[in-house]
Formats: sequence, C-alpha cells, structure tokens
Amino acid sequence: MVRIDSRKIVEKHKCERTFFMNKSYNNILKSIYDEFIISDIENKIGKIDNDNLDEIINRVIKYVKRHYDIDYQNNKITSRISNFYGKHKKFTRCMLISISIFDENSDIIDLVGKNNFYESGKWEVDHIVPSSQKYNKFNKRNVRLKNRIGNLTLLTKDTNSRISNESFYQKRKVLDDNERVLKVNEIFNVNKTNISKKDIRAREEELNGLIYKIFIENNGEVFKSKIRMLKGNNSINVVKGK
Repeated sequence: MVRIDSRKIVEKHKCERTFFMNKSYNNILKSIYDEFIISDIENKIGKIDNDNLDEIINRVIKYVKRHYDIDYQNNKITSRISNFYGKHKKFTRCMLISISIFDENSDIIDLVGKNNFYESGKWEVDHIVPSSQKYNKFNKRNVRLKNRIGNLTLLTKDTNSRISNESFYQKRKVLDDNERVLKVNEIFNVNKTNISKKDIRAREEELNGLIYKIFIENNGEVFKSKIRMLKGNNSINVVKGK
C-alpha cells in the first residue's frame, strides 16, 4: 500500500498557487475578463507587461479612454462609438462587466468570485428593448438607439438564449438573482411595462457617468483601488496563464 503524505500535497498546491499568482499580474485581468476582451485590449493598446501591475492598470484605462471624448471640465464623456453591438461588442462587454464590479458601492470580491466573468461565452451582451418586439418599436428617427450602450445589458448565455427577443416586461420575469443584482441590470428592477427611448438615453448618460467615475476621475482611482483589493484577496481563483 502506497502512503501519501498529505502535507506534501498541500504544500505542492500552495506553491502552485503562489507560482501562478506571482508569474503574471495579468492573471488578475484573467479573473475578471474573458480571453477575447483581453485580446481586444492588447490589439488596440499593445502587449501588456505582465510583471507590472501599474502598467496593466494604466493600459486598461488607456483602452477605455480610446473610445471616448473626455470633457474634464464638466466631468463627462461622449462615446466615439455609434454601434456598441457591432464590431465593438468586446469593448461593450468589458464596460458592462466593469460597471458591475468596479462601481464603488459593489462588492468586487463577491461579484468576481461567484459570476465567473472570465469564462468565454458565459456572459453576453443583449438588447433591453429588442428590435423584433411588436410594439414600442424603433423608427427611422430613433433606430440608432437600438445599439447604443443605453439599450444594452449583460446576461448569461443561458438566459439570453431564452429571452433574447422577448419584450422588456418578459425579460424582467426571467433574470436570476445573480443577474438581477448587477449594476447594469438595475433597470430590470424598475416597475415598468415598457422602456421608452427617453429611458434609453437617460441610461446611457448614467452608464457614461459610471465609466467616468471608475476609469477617468482622479486618474482612475476607483479602478486602481478595486484592482489592488482584488489582488490582495486570496479567496479569488486567479485563472492560470497559458
């Protein structure tokens, strides 16, 4: 009978965890964003120095700034993107995840730990008001609102496949608890049957304000502090680099 020294196994796993934690700070990003988002960041901003946490933070902030015109005097941003659902969908997913976990009132440890945002294909961008619904449709004057970030949200692939073309009212009934508590899904807690075009514009302004507060205000101090909080927490499963 072969005897197994459990102490060696424990030490082996501790060493493996420490190795992967120290091997690459980029693994912090891999515990938040999926591989397609990280690839989009590197394609647009350049390869990240995995051993420099400050550089990783600054490159993500630069990635965000690339997509907005910034009015520092009035503390606001204006998107350079007209269609958040087309070729910029990776960036949109990045922003919706970021708003959910980096909001200053959100518990980043809890949200990252239980939602696995890093899993490719688990979370998808979905329309709040779909173009296919039979009433409250988009017309020629407001059709561009359909793919603005104010009309987009974050749902699991399972939920999205079931309700993608349903009305706002029907979608409200189906969201699970983890989806419903996300900052970007607060709109589904509103006691309304329909969401108006005015609501979409107001929500975009609200989301832009949150993006500004997280990534721009005080040189992105909210984002920086949350990332460092995440790095210092040992209960988060940091995804192993390839």
